[in-house]
Amino acid sequence: MLFSARFMAYKEEKKTSMHLGRIQQGKDESLRSYVRRFNLESGQIPDLPDGVAFDNFFRGLKKGSFKFDLVKKSVRTMADALDEAESFIHATEICSVPKESKGTETTDHPQRKDKSDKKTSRPNGTWAIEKKGYQTTQSQGLKRGRPYDKRKIRVQH
Repeated sequence: MLFSARFMAYKEEKKTSMHLGRIQQGKDESLRSYVRRFNLESGQIPDLPDGVAFDNFFRGLKKGSFKFDLVKKSVRTMADALDEAESFIHATEICSVPKESKGTETTDHPQRKDKSDKKTSRPNGTWAIEKKGYQTTQSQGLKRGRPYDKRKIRVQH
């Protein structure tokens, strides 16, 4: 009896699907990190039914656009959820702004100011940006400004 008690103390605990219920995505945890942790745990559970894995994965997700997307798209399997997670992670990484450039977003760019200074008003109340080398519509009576054509421009004195 003493041997079996000591042996049990060193025996590795066999994981079950109940362990997956404890895995929650942290408030500031990325989806990539949560998926990695969940996959590590679920990989240690033998004969884990797909539905059980998906239910626990879904319940562990924090509220947000990814969880909403899974519901909206009626995702029902773990394989589909992981495909959606991969797409969502990829899109998030592409669309996110690097932290270094966040401070420069709010600064005024001199090039943009130059463009705004070249706005010209139109008779109908709208405005247009005048480009160098283009005539305004008022001088030619055209629908759009056209590049100067030296042959067509007549200088009247």
